[in-house]
Amino acid sequence: MLPARLRFFFALTAVWAALFALGLAVDDRLDGPWLLSAPTLTRLGALSLPVQQPDAVLRVLCTLFLHSDLLHLAGNIAALALIVATWPLAGVGSLSLVLLGGGCLAALGSMVAYSHGISVGPSGALCAALGMALVLPARLGRRLLWGGLAAAFLLGGALSGGDQGAHVGGLLAGLLFGGVRCLTPIVLRRLADRPTAARL
Repeated sequence: MLPARLRFFFALTAVWAALFALGLAVDDRLDGPWLLSAPTLTRLGALSLPVQQPDAVLRVLCTLFLHSDLLHLAGNIAALALIVATWPLAGVGSLSLVLLGGGCLAALGSMVAYSHGISVGPSGALCAALGMALVLPARLGRRLLWGGLAAAFLLGGALSGGDQGAHVGGLLAGLLFGGVRCLTPIVLRRLADRPTAARL
């Protein structure tokens, strides 16, 4: 049986690829053969800004599995492979929660940053994982890898007109998650070490 990390990677990328293939199958190809049109992305569940749909919460979750074009998909698969391979915590449960929670907070970043458009893709969730990883204890080489990848998301988004609101929002969410993860044991130890009040 494959290790849990590989199973997680292959399962998630299979969902990404399947939804992109579905989009290609139903798209009218107005924007090119490997680029999904805005109406198709909206039908698949992308988050439209400003938020007016009654199913906005569901769309925040759906957009974490969608991609606008083939390069978008390939770049996020490569980033996910590096994150899964170097994730500093044991198991994939923590990574799954960070991607989900960070992706939702990244969507809030999109809502704050943009008044109109479509928010699509899990890059904000991936930035959240990178942000948390940067805060956790790790070797210098891994920190440089995570920092470089986060910078690539920010620079690439700036150059390509990507969703910088989601990238920045996800990164900040990840830093917050990492800070909470590091501080929680310290706070709990201090609470446990506090002398109990003497009974009268």
